Amino acid sequence: MNKVKLAQGVIALVASAGMFGFMTTTASANSQYSAARSNSVKLVWRKSMKQHMYTATKGARYSKHLGIRYSNNDVTPTVTWYTDAHEKLYKKYKGHSAIYYHVKSADGTLQGWIWRGYLRKVVSTNTTIAKNAIINLGSGAKPDAQSMQIAKNILNQLLSSKVHFRTQAEVFPNVPEKSNDRDIVLRDPSADSSTPSAKLMFNLLKENRINGSGFGVGKASTTLLIQNKINVGDTLHSYFDPSSDFYGQQGLTRKNFFTDVKIGVAVTKTADGRMAVLAVFQYPDKYTKLTSD
Repeated sequence: MNKVKLAQGVIALVASAGMFGFMTTTASANSQYSAARSNSVKLVWRKSMKQHMYTATKGARYSKHLGIRYSNNDVTPTVTWYTDAHEKLYKKYKGHSAIYYHVKSADGTLQGWIWRGYLRKVVSTNTTIAKNAIINLGSGAKPDAQSMQIAKNILNQLLSSKVHFRTQAEVFPNVPEKSNDRDIVLRDPSADSSTPSAKLMFNLLKENRINGSGFGVGKASTTLLIQNKINVGDTLHSYFDPSSDFYGQQGLTRKNFFTDVKIGVAVTKTADGRMAVLAVFQYPDKYTKLTSD
């Protein structure tokens, strides 16, 4: 009897040890930090790099030197990652090196290092460029499907028309530094504009229930830009960054300024090989009450 109890005790002890080992392994697998993993690699070099777009569905995203595992990549399969740095790590126990890219999400809320073998390059389309430029504005900015379609339709109609778009040299004939400036900038057209291009743009906006420029129902802030090279993100920041005077009014802050704004942006190439961007920002009625010093 004692032998039976002893055997049962040994079995229970072994079972407990096995269960403890299983629990330890599981806990380790779910751990966010691993000193062993961090100590298993040696930094060879770390450098900045140009921006490229990727997605990832395998592997994981880490802190530099792999100490902290932020998340498995299958949790963020639809996130577009933008590179800004890379590093080479020597894996001591495997005897070889690996290259990791530092990436950020478009809105900057996620970041980390991913082995480049898990990254899949994203082919940029005009729509992708436009959407990411909107998200990169921050402050709650996001593409609005209907506004995106409006911007695309109007841009296509503007570029396929026969109207003449005045260059900066024509707009500012008495400014010497503008004499060779062939860029086209058309902002917030009005019904009584003297230029055919502004009249056409106003009428196209009106067809989409946008009857004027500014804040509130039936209005929008609109910009058309045509030039040889355009960084769409910089363009949106240049023309649409809010005045800090608006923060604190109508419950608006730096973080939520664009949350309720319907934003549409279209990007395409012109017949002469230049880039064209049309941005349409429709602000809600509460913005009409904003004042600026």
